[in-house]
Amino acid sequence: MANVKISDLPAASTLVGTELVPVVQGGVTSKTTVAGFVQATAGFTQSGSGAVGRSVQSKLRDTVSVKDFGAVGDGVADDTGAFSAAVSALPTYGGIVLIPDTGSFYKITGPISDAGKRVTFMLSPGATIKPSVDTDVFRITGALSGVVGEGTIDGGLIASGSGNGVVVGYGGANASHVKIECVIKNMRGWGVV
Repeated sequence: MANVKISDLPAASTLVGTELVPVVQGGVTSKTTVAGFVQATAGFTQSGSGAVGRSVQSKLRDTVSVKDFGAVGDGVADDTGAFSAAVSALPTYGGIVLIPDTGSFYKITGPISDAGKRVTFMLSPGATIKPSVDTDVFRITGALSGVVGEGTIDGGLIASGSGNGVVVGYGGANASHVKIECVIKNMRGWGVV
């Protein structure tokens, strides 16, 4: 394939990482795998004095999104499992679970727990969670957890019952230093207990 322009080559199929690609270093052409090339070049360094480089994958794992685990947020699909999976994916010390706006709402059918980790549930502006059955929405059992952001917990789908918006210290857990900062409305029980 000598003297063939790259733009004239056929498109590659889905890459798996073991394919070989040419790399020119100091005027010498060598080969590496696609995976090796991506790992070597796909780094991230935050701006500012003292910032250290790390992989893009490491940077993206600073937070998890419920959408990473299949949440749809269309008001029809049950998103409870995606919320639980997002919390489970966090390291043992906890982290941030992002709940993005979908233009509709996340339907849940059971409580969302922080699983005793330090979890911040971050409701993006416009994000709405609505239980479709009589249940607590969030149960906080760990210290330094919280539900924050400009989103809404809305119990408006439930005609009767006693479901609460956020239960702090569920089951007698010592949940201290918890931050609740979002809109909670139409709950049949308490907004925050």
